[in-house]
Amino acid sequence: NLTFRQGLLDFYAGAPSLVGGGMAKAYAQADAIAAIDPDRGSFARANLHLAEDEHQQAMTALNSILERNPDNYFALYQFGRCAAESGLQIDRGLAVLERCLELPAPDKGAPPAYVWWRMGQIYSRQGKLKPPANRCKKLKSWPHTTPALPRNWLNCRPIKVEFRPSPLAITFPLSDPALGTSD
Repeated sequence: NLTFRQGLLDFYAGAPSLVGGGMAKAYAQADAIAAIDPDRGSFARANLHLAEDEHQQAMTALNSILERNPDNYFALYQFGRCAAESGLQIDRGLAVLERCLELPAPDKGAPPAYVWWRMGQIYSRQGKLKPPANRCKKLKSWPHTTPALPRNWLNCRPIKVEFRPSPLAITFPLSDPALGTSD
């Protein structure tokens, strides 16, 4: 049963060894899944590699899916995501993300806005502040009904985005009758 094996893989990957978890056991389940369904097994293995920040191995697992089915939307997107996050094989990553835009997005697949975002990450890694002109033309023709697409992408203007971790705000009550304190 693939659902059972996937659940067991998730448990092994997330649980500490003290309670029976471990990545070696998770990889064993991925191999068992691959014996039944090669694509699901490769996805399972790729996700395990991503959990361990092993992008090259994840890309190898995803590539095995793309060799069997070059139009697998999920594998195309995940490969492009790995390229965008790691900086490995960025030319191929950009090509597979462009292929994603040519295919209809499946119901549970990444929407086109996510694909554009990953492409933007790759352009940024390449030092391009603005997508190529042919990308702008295609993006402007895309339906503007998705609010997840930032407005400035439609104008193809370069923007600078900085991600800063926000400090965790912990507040304490000024008064607590149980502690005998008051304002």
